Amino acid sequence: MRKVCTVLLGLLLLTWPCMAAPYQIEVLQVGDVEAFGIVMQSTIKELGRLGLVQGQNVNIRRTIIKADMLQGAGNEVEIQDRADRIIAARPDLVLTIGTPATKALKDKAVAARIPVVFSCVYAPLLVGSASLTQAGPGFTGVSIYVDPADVLNVVRLAFPGLKTLGIVHSEDENVLAFVNDAKIKGRNLKINVLTRQVRKTDKLTPAACELIAQGAQAFLVPADVYYGMRDLEPVRELIAIEREKKLPVISCAIARPKDAHVAVLLVTPSFQVIGELTARQIAKILLRGRKPETLPILRQEHMHVQVDTRVAKSLGLTLPNQLLMMAQPRE
Repeated sequence: MRKVCTVLLGLLLLTWPCMAAPYQIEVLQVGDVEAFGIVMQSTIKELGRLGLVQGQNVNIRRTIIKADMLQGAGNEVEIQDRADRIIAARPDLVLTIGTPATKALKDKAVAARIPVVFSCVYAPLLVGSASLTQAGPGFTGVSIYVDPADVLNVVRLAFPGLKTLGIVHSEDENVLAFVNDAKIKGRNLKINVLTRQVRKTDKLTPAACELIAQGAQAFLVPADVYYGMRDLEPVRELIAIEREKKLPVISCAIARPKDAHVAVLLVTPSFQVIGELTARQIAKILLRGRKPETLPILRQEHMHVQVDTRVAKSLGLTLPNQLLMMAQPRE
């Protein structure tokens, strides 16, 4: 009997670490953005499917710092304070949501030998990655990078006769990367991409009218905080221009609010898929023991294309059947 008890005690001691210590994940997010919420919910759901169940064998603590819409970032002192607290907590993994959070926490976590997974970063190079597909020592992630060439190919399919596309954008570094890339790749598709940079306090109409005077036949809305400013004032201005000039709008930003129908086409990442990819990166590190630097940066392989047929009808547009078959109708 004593021998049996000794064996059982030995087995209990061997399995004790797995039984007693759930994984600890600290999340830092700057900006209470709707898309980030979708990503987080999807991440937790997919982690559960993969065997990491919140409240059972993993504890996820999420820190959200309010962002200054004018600057697109939160208070720097508060961000650094929260980052220091997260490092002091010594979690098993750090998840950063968005570029500002990743910039604030990634290097500190790597120095403390805490694995890092970032999500919702448009330009991985801006957070220290070696390339669009490779991160660096101690970290990896999921990018929301959308290749402008893919977007412009959808635009070309929808509007075969379009030659000139206008973009009004702010000075946000992620947006600038997208705009510069769009100009280059537009030439290959014989689409002239005209752009106007504005301050986040500026109205949209003057810049848009300048582009129309130069021949803009449609507008592309990038994923830019500028369009969410001042209770969506730039969006309302763009709706007015669209209706008056009968110029279609294509959006690469998540649609909000749901009743603000402005874009004929939405060409965006699916933030649910982004969450699923984020969970897979985390699971590989925690459950399989993979080092973050061995995992390539993931991004959604197929774009999420939606068509708003009501807007198309109001503009007198007939969209090609090929586009309608590949896209989802917008509710």
